[in-house]
Amino acid sequence: MAIFNDKYEQETAPAMDYPFASDFYPERDCRYPLTEQYKASVQDKIGIAPYNCKISIPRMGNGIYNVYLYFRDIREVFTPEEHKKFWEDSIIHNKESCFTRLFLDVTRQCPLPQLHGRALNPNGVFVEDFRARSLAYTAAEAEAELKQLWAAMCPQIVYTTIWDSSLYLFFHTIDALNRFAEYDAGELKERSCRVMKKYDKDGFCSMEAFSIMLDLLENYKSIGGHNYFNSDAMDGLQAI
Repeated sequence: MAIFNDKYEQETAPAMDYPFASDFYPERDCRYPLTEQYKASVQDKIGIAPYNCKISIPRMGNGIYNVYLYFRDIREVFTPEEHKKFWEDSIIHNKESCFTRLFLDVTRQCPLPQLHGRALNPNGVFVEDFRARSLAYTAAEAEAELKQLWAAMCPQIVYTTIWDSSLYLFFHTIDALNRFAEYDAGELKERSCRVMKKYDKDGFCSMEAFSIMLDLLENYKSIGGHNYFNSDAMDGLQAI
């Protein structure tokens, strides 16, 4: 039996996962009946319609397959605390969630021959937030224009980067950072939002939907690269 020939692969980084999450199966795809029935079952169970459902076989899957259930806005399904506990139960403890039980029930009603001999990932169904992926994708698409805007508006900003949907601006001195926060931050965020809306395909972008984080460049350099965004430095950053 042929392996699925998908146009996009699931990615860990939200911005990179956007093409996969926003790509819907056509009716001719063998997964279409199963995923449609599963989405209907989820809606019947919790009263909220999923945005999309994708099934993939990892390249190094060792006989497993993955199921990704995307909700347009995960905040409609979980509180932040509930979502954190769901992930801990699924990823750390491999507890079977209601989403996984529903999927297994549906596969018995609507079996997919391409999955014969394969097992669902032990973590169960991955429940994902489409909104987070859309905002991160929007920020990535707008990054070049945003950098031009920031350079023109505020030369005291010495380095910029984007992590998911948050925008990071770095300064050489705390005095420069504080002056920016007091006098320029509001206008810069408003104009940044206008730029991002030009790239927003799904209507999620607003002043409240993304954050601009401020820090000293020496802090970023001392931790280095991606490690910075997973460090304790995130706890004390000034946000606008």
